[in-house]
Amino acid sequence: MKFIEKLFLKDIRLSTQIILIFFLAIAIIVFLIHGVMVLFFQYPLDYGEGPLLNQALRITQGEPLYPVDIASPPYLVSNYPPVYVLFSAFFVWIFGPSLVIGRLISFLSTIGTAIFIGLIVRLFFPDRNFLPMLSGATVFIIIPYVLEWSALYRIDMLALCFSFAGLYLVLKDPEKNRNIILAAVLFILAAYTRQSFGLAAPLSATIWTWTKNRKQSLRLAASYAVGGLALFGILQLLTNGGFFFHIITANVNPFNWDTVWNFARDILQKIPWLIGLFLLYLVIGWRTTKAYAFLALYLISGIAVALTIGKVGSNINYLVEISAGFALLTGVVMGWLTESFRVPSNERPDLVFSKDEIPEAETVKPGVRRKMWLNLALFAVLAFVLIFQVANLTRASLLGPITSHRNRIKPDKDYIFLEENIKSAAKEGPVLADEFMAVLPKNGIPLYLQPFEMSQLVNAGLWDQSPLIDSLRNRQFPLILIHHFQFYPVYLERWTSEMRLAIFENYVATEMKADSLFFTPKDFENETYPDGLSCPRAPWQLPTAADMGLYWSSGQMLMLGDGLTGEIPVYAIADGLGYQFSEWKTAVAIQHDDPFNPGEFIWSFYGDLAPAYDAQNSYIPEKYQGAEGISVKAGELIGYQGRWLGPDQQTWVHLRFTLLPSDVDGNFPESLLGIGDPFADLPSYKEQTRMGLNAQVSLSRYTGLPESAIFGTLDFLPFTCESGTE
Repeated sequence: MKFIEKLFLKDIRLSTQIILIFFLAIAIIVFLIHGVMVLFFQYPLDYGEGPLLNQALRITQGEPLYPVDIASPPYLVSNYPPVYVLFSAFFVWIFGPSLVIGRLISFLSTIGTAIFIGLIVRLFFPDRNFLPMLSGATVFIIIPYVLEWSALYRIDMLALCFSFAGLYLVLKDPEKNRNIILAAVLFILAAYTRQSFGLAAPLSATIWTWTKNRKQSLRLAASYAVGGLALFGILQLLTNGGFFFHIITANVNPFNWDTVWNFARDILQKIPWLIGLFLLYLVIGWRTTKAYAFLALYLISGIAVALTIGKVGSNINYLVEISAGFALLTGVVMGWLTESFRVPSNERPDLVFSKDEIPEAETVKPGVRRKMWLNLALFAVLAFVLIFQVANLTRASLLGPITSHRNRIKPDKDYIFLEENIKSAAKEGPVLADEFMAVLPKNGIPLYLQPFEMSQLVNAGLWDQSPLIDSLRNRQFPLILIHHFQFYPVYLERWTSEMRLAIFENYVATEMKADSLFFTPKDFENETYPDGLSCPRAPWQLPTAADMGLYWSSGQMLMLGDGLTGEIPVYAIADGLGYQFSEWKTAVAIQHDDPFNPGEFIWSFYGDLAPAYDAQNSYIPEKYQGAEGISVKAGELIGYQGRWLGPDQQTWVHLRFTLLPSDVDGNFPESLLGIGDPFADLPSYKEQTRMGLNAQVSLSRYTGLPESAIFGTLDFLPFTCESGTE
């Protein structure tokens, strides 16, 4: 083998390694930056952080974690076993309630799991360099599902760390009784941190041990089963049966296969190369790797557990275990294919030489040369596959969870406002909240209600919500916070229809900060509220319900309804003639006789009546599509609230509504046709007058809706009735 061939064999591998390490390093840096960003943010980033912090606080105050009585307040459910909560409660007892405590446990557990993934890979490929270990560990932390969950006050990463610690002990030396017993303890800790982690790791470890030593396999299975059942019995006795109800009965939510398929498509989009490696490994890995006996079973059982993501209320945390499996697969395949064709060390040419040295040619067997080039080719192909996959995962993490968390962290002043209002209101009575409920225990204020969990119990017929409904009707809560995500009305799963009806009848949304609505008790003595779809003394009815509040935007009103897109009806406010101009797809307008100025006309505008991203299939009845002056009666259905906000945007379910002056001939002003574009702000009233249009049209005067003098920015308004001006 000549010098030039040696140089190629050495430098191509080295260059490929450097490129791969560069992308792995970028992924690690992204993971660490995200962790620091989340760890030091002092407000909630997930609904589930609140109940867990509250449970830790309850333990420090001597309150039961699994109360038998949920018929009287506080209305709380502890859906998970106690290990994580006990861990965090210890530090809450020392340092006081803080989100940093639980987040740090999760973050360190994520790093610990990545280390165990690398160590397990090393067990099977001790003669390889560090690349298989590093590849598996890095892929794990940069998968978006793992990265998003890695620093939240949630149980999953600690459970996964216990699980992989147990796996490592079994795989390292299954002949040692100490390893078997300690692994069983770790598997029990994993299962009693999160129930679903009690399957994949123990099962795959037991089957793998069976192939090595059947006696040890039986010892592992027996230790795990007996220890787990004994602990279950103890907890049942200590909680008077409450443990079973909270972690099993209260966890049986409805199942939705559409959710499973949606996440399956998302997984296929994010990790296509890993899916390909998985299929390849299932087919031929059993012939070539010692890890197959446990890894294939771990992946298959992990996929089975991941299918439970179809439960209502499930989130991406159901995917972190299978993500760890794919990361482990990455390391194993990297170790397997790095040197697939074995070359005895005494036949391998010397590739270690300095830059200034020109080694002499060596005689190398043709078979050895062929194997070395094949090994290099396989390594290069696998390395670049991994580079593309890691780059794609890094991009997905940057555009997904990191962008999402960064956007959640941005409005610092909003969170200060939110926290101060919660603390002030809590002095007057219990505060209800969903997404930001963690602010309550963070300030030492116990939770009164977990809305999602209790709503699911109502749906399952396991809890009577009547006492809570009565409390809502009696306006016993000085403040209720309902989070209103722009992209999906998740509040519909968190609050039953009866709860929401009681809230809308007795409370009004007075503010929205950080996408959370502030509902305060209605002041019937000093304020007037819509009766159905009408305000007293207003000549025209309202076009739609806005129980979730109003957003004024430069003369146009976003009326936020309660429900899904395409469900909340929109009605004509008065008799008139309906039009849909050629420039419009998601809007209609109605010409009305002006009740205050006989002989003149004004126009009502109804916009954004379409699904998100789909103007072609609007919620406008066919008779109004392309209409040119058809007769419309007051109260006639003209469409449904949508989420349309342009071809590349979506927002809350809403109607975009306003009243407009006519031109001198009574027609719709040509200069205002652009209102059909959701990004087109109306000219101010003064500008409309300068444009030669008729006098300004007041929403308050004609419909009773409130108005704002602010132009150029969103201004939240309560759904109240104003008297208007004559």
